[in-house]
Amino acid sequence: MSVNPAPIRLAALAAAAGLLLVGLVGAPAAAEELPDQPEPTVGLPVEESDEGAEEAVPFELPTLAIEVENTVYPEGDWLDGIHVTGSGFIPGIELTRVTVRAGQGTLISPLIEVDPDGAIDVVIMPGAFVGADTPDRPRFMVHASQSFEDGSTAFSNEVQLSITAAAVEAPAEPAAPADQPVEVPADSVDDASKPQLAETGFDGTGSALVALMFVAIGGLALARRRSVSSR
Repeated sequence: MSVNPAPIRLAALAAAAGLLLVGLVGAPAAAEELPDQPEPTVGLPVEESDEGAEEAVPFELPTLAIEVENTVYPEGDWLDGIHVTGSGFIPGIELTRVTVRAGQGTLISPLIEVDPDGAIDVVIMPGAFVGADTPDRPRFMVHASQSFEDGSTAFSNEVQLSITAAAVEAPAEPAAPADQPVEVPADSVDDASKPQLAETGFDGTGSALVALMFVAIGGLALARRRSVSSR
């Protein structure tokens, strides 16, 4: 028995037309239900902030400045210590230091306190004595610093110290003991220092002549008296 294909084709065309009509009717409803999608942006994402929230200000390191009252010290003696003053520090920072170093080596680096106005005033005394400056020895430097929680550190200017060599004094000659008399040779005594008789104006020769004169006169007078008596 043969089958007429015409009715089958008509049924297939009707089914296809129905499906197409259902798709056209449902498409606008589905498009209305989808939310609006933002357009893609190029570059870094922008962080949304709540209304009225303060924006974070980037942290800037402070500018630290120090001065050292005395920068010259004798070899092996820090005298009254190293007096350091400074400004520009942030109060309340626990990791605030004044450091004395020679080259890459640190001699002393104590923690110090900062005044409410951002100033420092401290005297530090290194525990080790040092030798005088030489061409092959690194110089001693002083600086201050503040370290912060984010890992950053602010440094001040550096001040150089000078260590002078001690003066060498010539040995003094030993002095004679005070309790022992100094002996003087007899031949070295000046004649003027010897005891002498008081000057009378006549020396010994003149006195002898005067005495002889009186004796002669007396003898002549005695002889003349005898001559007169005999007459």
